[in-house]
Amino acid sequence: MDSLRIGRSLRVIRRSRGQRQLDVAHAAGVSQTLVSKVERGRCDHLAIGTVGRIFAALEADIDLVVRYRGGTLDRLLDERHAATVASVARMLQSHGWTTAVEVTFNHYGERGSIDLLAVHPVTRTALVVEAKTEITSAEEMMRRLDVKVRLGAALARERFDLPVTRIVPLLAVLDTTANRHRVARLAPILDPAFPHRSTSLRTWLAIPGAPAGGLLFVGVPRLTQGGAAMSGPHRVRPRTRAASGAA
Repeated sequence: MDSLRIGRSLRVIRRSRGQRQLDVAHAAGVSQTLVSKVERGRCDHLAIGTVGRIFAALEADIDLVVRYRGGTLDRLLDERHAATVASVARMLQSHGWTTAVEVTFNHYGERGSIDLLAVHPVTRTALVVEAKTEITSAEEMMRRLDVKVRLGAALARERFDLPVTRIVPLLAVLDTTANRHRVARLAPILDPAFPHRSTSLRTWLAIPGAPAGGLLFVGVPRLTQGGAAMSGPHRVRPRTRAASGAA
């Protein structure tokens, strides 16, 4: 984490909005001293959530960039995401949906891809699936998903040659304890957009009725690479003296 850059960024944003450190502190629920410390690049020992609240008080977000062994981390993240999408695709296909993965679009400057686009030929329903191994910014996720839903009907007609009569969003979240806690905290934002959960969602997917979004927790098999588990909780046991060769 580049603490100096974070501090400079906070100061620039605050001054551009004509606010004092005290104003930001009150909005974030922290002390003015703490805001000053962050601006001076002294935030290495602060909780990420605390720094995030300070930036949120200025309507700004922070992104934590993690680097690990070159591109290894990207591969691991992609593997978890791909497994989540594949699990949802299998479940939808078992309910009679036709699916397509990574459907790209470029519509009047709006570019991106839909993780999984599915259609139910009998009811002419299209499903736009957003797969998440973790939820970072709920607001940004909802904004991007709204764009995909708006374009979903046209993309479904183009990809499946099927005129759809309704388009529905589905948020598929990797089933971890951290994600369940995150979804619970974001209930005021997620519940109105994704009212269907668990049994009611699976019932709707089997026989799609009135349009309504859903949220699905997705369990995936443990992913391995070279014999090491790549997902799920992992306990590291200390080596014993015998195992390490010590007398």
